[in-house]
Amino acid sequence: MDRRIIKTKEAIKSSYTELLLENHNSKITITKLANHANIDRKTFYLHYSSVDDVLSEILETKLLELDNEVNKYESLKTSIDVYAIMQALNTIIMKDFYFCQALSKRSDFDFFTNKIKEFLLRASVLALSSSNIPQPELTLYCKFFIFGIVDLYSDWFSNPLDMTLEDLGKHISQVMNEGIMVLNKQI
Repeated sequence: MDRRIIKTKEAIKSSYTELLLENHNSKITITKLANHANIDRKTFYLHYSSVDDVLSEILETKLLELDNEVNKYESLKTSIDVYAIMQALNTIIMKDFYFCQALSKRSDFDFFTNKIKEFLLRASVLALSSSNIPQPELTLYCKFFIFGIVDLYSDWFSNPLDMTLEDLGKHISQVMNEGIMVLNKQI
């Protein structure tokens, strides 16, 4: 890809992030975004069709980073290591803490949390696919755990529960591991 295109798209995404952090309650418009990125609206439309497209690209990049981070843990190649998944998630959150915090506080960005839920659900079902748990039940159990995890992280951003992000990851890992052990004993 042409370096000018890359530079322009990075300026747009960077401007989007900055505007999101500055304007928690206002909608980011194409005009605002183009002005902040020091480009005109026509240039914006050469790369994106809407502000939502910018956010989608940012989120896809974050999910790819999460996937790459999860793949660094060898323990996940043979079984599910909840703590490794929590460490990977925490690494990505800490990389862009304020951006993640801003997204978690906006109800109009629920699709971001849904994408994280989908990603973690796929990873969990895949990691546990060699278990004796039938597929429909496995998916149900994983959804229960994953949806709860993502909601706990969202709540943590709003009210840190007197614990660090690392502590949150440890506690979630402990609860999930205990739940997985119970499931394995029952099946």
